[in-house]
Amino acid sequence: MRFLQKQRKRGIALALVVMFFFSFAAHVTPARAGLGTWPVLKKGTRGEDVFALQYLLRARGYSIVVDGIFGSGTESAVKAFQQANGLVVDGIVGSQTWSKLIITVKYGSRGDAVRAVQRLLNAKYHTSLVIDGVFGSNTKSKVKDFQSHVGISADGIVGPTTWRYLVSHFFDLTRYGSSGTGWYHYYDDGNDDWGTANVIAQLLKVARDWYYQVGSPRIGISDTSREHGGYFPPHQTHRDGLDTDIRILRNDGKEASTKWYWSSYSRSLTRLLLQMLWDTGMVSRVLFNDPTLINEGLCTYYDGHDDHLHVDWKM
Repeated sequence: MRFLQKQRKRGIALALVVMFFFSFAAHVTPARAGLGTWPVLKKGTRGEDVFALQYLLRARGYSIVVDGIFGSGTESAVKAFQQANGLVVDGIVGSQTWSKLIITVKYGSRGDAVRAVQRLLNAKYHTSLVIDGVFGSNTKSKVKDFQSHVGISADGIVGPTTWRYLVSHFFDLTRYGSSGTGWYHYYDDGNDDWGTANVIAQLLKVARDWYYQVGSPRIGISDTSREHGGYFPPHQTHRDGLDTDIRILRNDGKEASTKWYWSSYSRSLTRLLLQMLWDTGMVSRVLFNDPTLINEGLCTYYDGHDDHLHVDWKM
């Protein structure tokens, strides 16, 4: 009898462990981006990686506008490049297209490929290079500093490996301060607001649109990822620059915490924010526990998400 009781207890304990594992796994996604992994770009993406892509396309002879927005013109140029280089012609820039597109540059090089390097260094490594397309001693010095920073050979030459680390390096939301047009950062520990270049650009676009449509209160943005990704306690995710925590909105104009069941919560403003996030076309899932907004298909329940939106981005 005691043996059966022990076996029953062990079975219950095992079941609880299995339930916890699958609950945890449902929220933990494998790394899809990160340092050393070529980012995937396609129509609708924007930000510093798209600037680099456009400069490289120009260096390859394609006449396109360099505006950091992957629109129809950029997509057509990408398809033409893929066609000319024996690649799958889908207009999506993944590892194979990046590998064919990049151009090795070093001291003495000139042109749009150098401009791409200079802009990436300024954006992602916080340098202050003049974007003049001239690979001089200052650019070489900053390239070597960046190479040392990410742990690769510091030779001052931007070849395939350095390109891959430059393009894949995350972008700091607070690069230009702790707040901006339509947004502010909260719970800052100094290394929690790095995301893929596309994620940060999409956040800033939503914030600008919010500013012109709503004004106040601003959108509160918190954790995304560490500079080089990886484990970010206490989060189960936030490892690959593709997860962002955003405060839900209050109805009294205050930029402070609330919960969906508090009287200070504004469902209408939070609904509008969710709609604007989904309208980017770059969101795959939002975790938030307001049952009304869940029934509207705007978010999904997950324990511990009563006071903020957890936004999963596609790229």
